[in-house]
Amino acid sequence: VPEEYQDRDVVHPNYKKYNAPYVFSYPDSENHLLIVPETVCDILGECQKGQPILWWLSLDNYFKYLNRIGLNPDVVGNDPFHLRNSRVIHFVQCYYVKDFVEQQLQIPTEQIFYLSDYLNSQFKNNVPILREDYIVYNPKKGMEFTQKLIDAAPDLHWVPIQNMTPEQVSRVLHAAKLYIDFGPHPGKDRLPREAALSGCCIVTNRQGSANYAEDVPIPDNYKFDHEQDRIPEILSTIRDIVTHYETHVKNFGRYRLRIQKEEREFDSCIKKIFPQLCQ
Repeated sequence: VPEEYQDRDVVHPNYKKYNAPYVFSYPDSENHLLIVPETVCDILGECQKGQPILWWLSLDNYFKYLNRIGLNPDVVGNDPFHLRNSRVIHFVQCYYVKDFVEQQLQIPTEQIFYLSDYLNSQFKNNVPILREDYIVYNPKKGMEFTQKLIDAAPDLHWVPIQNMTPEQVSRVLHAAKLYIDFGPHPGKDRLPREAALSGCCIVTNRQGSANYAEDVPIPDNYKFDHEQDRIPEILSTIRDIVTHYETHVKNFGRYRLRIQKEEREFDSCIKKIFPQLCQ
C-alpha cells in the first residue's frame, strides 16, 4: 500500500461497527491465508508460501476488471493470473459463478468451496402491515430496460433507490410492495435479497445468477426474458402484484426462508472449510 494511504482511515463508515483489524501489507508465510476478490486477483501472485484463495463475489465484475486493466476477456481461457494453479483455492458465492469456475476454468472440484454471504439484521424487522404501491428499482442497474417499463406505465409509482443511506433504503423496502431488477446479476446480489427479506415481491430478468433457481429461488413466473415484446406481460404482472400484494407475497416465502438461513449457513461453511485448509 502506498505510504500516502497509510495515514488515512481506510475503513468505510458502514463497516466500522465490525471492528475488523487491518494491515497494509501481506506477511507471506506458511501460516497465512491470502483471500482476495476477483477484482484484484493479480494480488494472488504475492502469495508464494501461504495459501492463496480467490473469493468469487461476482463474475461480470471479473470481466470488467480485465477490461479496466487492458486485457480482453477472451484471455480468460489463457489463465492470465494462473487461476488454474493447483495451489489456488476458489470460494464461490453463487452457483452462477460455480458453473463458470468448474466448466470454463475447469478447476477441480476439490479446489472449489461454496461460501456465500448474508444480510445484516436491519432488513429483518419492523415490517408494516400496510404498504404503499411502490415499485422500487436500482437506477444503476439495467436502467435502459427499466426506463422502457416506466415510460409504458407512467401511472405506476416507481421509486429509485439512489442517494440513500442504508437506513433509508431499509425504510423504503419495508414500505414497498415490489422490487424489480432488470440489470445484470453478476453474483448473488444483495439488493434483491434485502428487498425480499423486507417483505417485497420480486420480479427479475434471467441474466446471470437470476437464471439460477439455486441463487434466486423465486417462482419462474416472476422471471422474464430481457426482451421488448415481453414488456406488456411484465407490466401485467407488476400491476397484479400491486393490486393483490397479499396474495403474491406468499409466493416468496421460500426465498425469504433461504435468506434467513444464510448467516447460519455461512458460519457452518466457515467451520467446515478452514479446518481443512489449515491442516
